[in-house]
Amino acid sequence: NNDPVVLTGSQLSSYSSLTPNQIVGFKFENGAWIQIPIQVDEMELLDIVTPYGVLAAQAGYPPSASNPKIYFYSDTNTFTGSDSNTTFDGDDELVFMIKDAGGLSNGTFPQGVINTSCQEITLTDPLGGIGYVYLFQNAGTLQQDAGISYITYVSNLSSTAGFPANLNITNIENTIITTTKYAWHFSSEWVNDEFNIVAGNNIDFLDRYKNFFANGNCNRHEDAFSAAENAYITVKSGPIRAIRSYMGAVSGPLTQRTHRFYEGRHDIYTDIRVHNINSIYDAFDYNSSANGMTYANNLNTGGVTIDGLQDVVSVGDIQWEQISGAPGTVSILHRRTTSLNSPTEAAFTSYYDDNSSMPASNCTGDGQGWGTSGIGVTFVGNNICTDPMGSACAGSPWLRTLQSGRIIYADSANGLNTSASFYNNQFDNPLTLAVNSCQGIATYTITTSSNPLVGGTTAGNGTYANGASVTVIATANNGYTFTNWTEGGNVVSSNTNYNFPISANRTLTANFTITSDIEKFDNINAISVFPNPGSGIVNIITSQQVEMKLFDISGRLILSKDLSVKNNLIIINESGMYFLQFVYADGRQVYQRIIIEK
Repeated sequence: NNDPVVLTGSQLSSYSSLTPNQIVGFKFENGAWIQIPIQVDEMELLDIVTPYGVLAAQAGYPPSASNPKIYFYSDTNTFTGSDSNTTFDGDDELVFMIKDAGGLSNGTFPQGVINTSCQEITLTDPLGGIGYVYLFQNAGTLQQDAGISYITYVSNLSSTAGFPANLNITNIENTIITTTKYAWHFSSEWVNDEFNIVAGNNIDFLDRYKNFFANGNCNRHEDAFSAAENAYITVKSGPIRAIRSYMGAVSGPLTQRTHRFYEGRHDIYTDIRVHNINSIYDAFDYNSSANGMTYANNLNTGGVTIDGLQDVVSVGDIQWEQISGAPGTVSILHRRTTSLNSPTEAAFTSYYDDNSSMPASNCTGDGQGWGTSGIGVTFVGNNICTDPMGSACAGSPWLRTLQSGRIIYADSANGLNTSASFYNNQFDNPLTLAVNSCQGIATYTITTSSNPLVGGTTAGNGTYANGASVTVIATANNGYTFTNWTEGGNVVSSNTNYNFPISANRTLTANFTITSDIEKFDNINAISVFPNPGSGIVNIITSQQVEMKLFDISGRLILSKDLSVKNNLIIINESGMYFLQFVYADGRQVYQRIIIEK
């Protein structure tokens, strides 16, 4: 439920002529259409130095047609600018939350949309489960956010002196992202210094999100990155996610970090683009509020207590780590995309330092180390370059690439590390997505009937989409009980409410049985029928006016007649068993079975 679904414009090519705000989303649930929030984020392939705008040359990288091009989120507030293609083109992203998926539609359409624009998104979880989301072109009255927002973004960044790009200004800002699950704070470009979990004790337990070259090496860190050149790519927020992406890390001006904030998840991806360096570490340093929490990772599943005293933990290339206690539970997945050859060109490792008095890396923050943990990479030799422009790389442009990712989940207090293992397994088994036009979805018809016709009523007739869950209902009339549902003479269910997924046209018959009450006369308003059995002429005497209906054994209506208070005659021409239904003015009904023998 914490995970997003991201579709590109190339996967939704039928919307390529629409502007992004013309697309809306729905789910089908409990027989009704419910609008869900979606978000479209535009992207564009641009010169890699674009975020620096007029400062690009001074940052060391002038714009050039020969420069590498990469995809950026477009933002009208930054030097990247708005997308030059104003329609929903192939590189744009449409995102919604898995938790907003519903069931299969019944072939109908919601109000306020253009029906022919319908796209059905099938979400299949390889670990079990399937869901559906439906996208449409807005007919003009719907809001894309459906009146819902999972993210609150409050910031003064755009009014700071160094925005959207500068060469030597530290942007002192106050930016906070809050959801129903957590809160996260920036005080400058690379400086993250607050993290609260709402379902925990809602107390800040993060000192710093740290970056450093090596223990005790204070030459480069997040404060230095923020004080040097920097350029913002996007700082946007929508109903599904907030995106903050920026560039600049001292001698790595093209090094880029992108945050994507969702309601219960926070993704951080860092692209290292720099001349040859020895190593770099990426770690969360917690504060004293983390005292007593438990740290674990997939190499140390038993965990150790964060108490400001160093523990011995196994070190290696990890996939997940977690801290858990009264402040909440943080599960962090580590992923990387790289062209580096390991271990001949780089060694990847975990990092852990729990020392409140003499932390190994004490360059920034409160001067204490409380469960400082994360990952690091050490480059082998001095010829490994990740700068795509080839600066100071001995003429080897873009020799290697390295992107590291943190996927962070915020959960309630004192969680077990099985949750981190679950998230890890879930991330490694992503949803399978299928996009289909609703016009191409097969529909089938359900037809129901009663046997005999007077025995009862049925419901559930209609046209349904392939795979939809259908329920047909049989209701017996007075004097009858429900027996079963049959199809082609075969019994398919003995339940009055018969539920099944539809995959073909079906013709179902609800069978009813006469109870003993059907042969009883109304003692207050007597009805006499004679002779019975008879030869075809039937006398009916009633004490008041009633409506009479005559049915054959198949339930077919033979005769309908209003009877007066007297001796009434009816003639039945063929032998067999018949049923008389008498309906009084107050709605009461009585029945009589008769036999005709010729």
